[in-house]
Amino acid sequence: MIPLLSIGEMAKKSQLSIQRLRYYDKIGLLVPAFTDPTSGYRYYEAAQEEQLNFIQALQYMGFSLQAIKQYLSQNTSESLPELLIKYQQKLTEDEARIARKKWLINRYQGLLKRNPENTEAVKTTRLLLTEPLQTTIHSTVLNDPLFQQEVQELINRLGLSKSYLQFPGYLILDDQAFLFIELDHSVSAPGERYLLASKRHPFCKPQTWDLNTASENYLLQETVSWMDGELVHGYSYETNLYFE
Repeated sequence: MIPLLSIGEMAKKSQLSIQRLRYYDKIGLLVPAFTDPTSGYRYYEAAQEEQLNFIQALQYMGFSLQAIKQYLSQNTSESLPELLIKYQQKLTEDEARIARKKWLINRYQGLLKRNPENTEAVKTTRLLLTEPLQTTIHSTVLNDPLFQQEVQELINRLGLSKSYLQFPGYLILDDQAFLFIELDHSVSAPGERYLLASKRHPFCKPQTWDLNTASENYLLQETVSWMDGELVHGYSYETNLYFE
């Protein structure tokens, strides 16, 4: 006779409540090997302990009970690798979201600490995704709907989140104009450039920005600054651009 574990023993081994095991039985996720027709007591085979451990592991990974039940109903040599591949993809997506959030936190912390009146050397490596700018450059180009449409199309084409709509800009390199967005990681797209250093000029508000007509490389980027107790939208103007 195959030795059986009572529901209490199974609960103790798995560190789950008896009520939880009863619920798993109710939804057909983990049905006891034997239920006493008279007392209603539930009993499990020892092999079901490993199955329960696997259910708990899948729950920890973030799978719903419905998804776990669907997998267990298939329970083939092909379904498990497929399930784990899906989980691995989910982890990759989660890691990308976390990395982006950390990037935004660091960016805002740096902006809020910065003295908007200072000119400073920037030596932090930044990854810019650039492509030729089609919109004609003018003093308010960053607010031009055509420019914003170009940025949106670039983000959509690469399948990036809307968080990349923050801090777009354009740069002039050897008399050629490029729009750019800042990345927190490489997306293996044409036009990626590493900006290693630059000279950042004082923060300027849109209404005070004058179009640079000098024949020098520069970038203009949307940014924010903490001024007089308020978060103010404006531009970051940088020259002396040094790319890898």
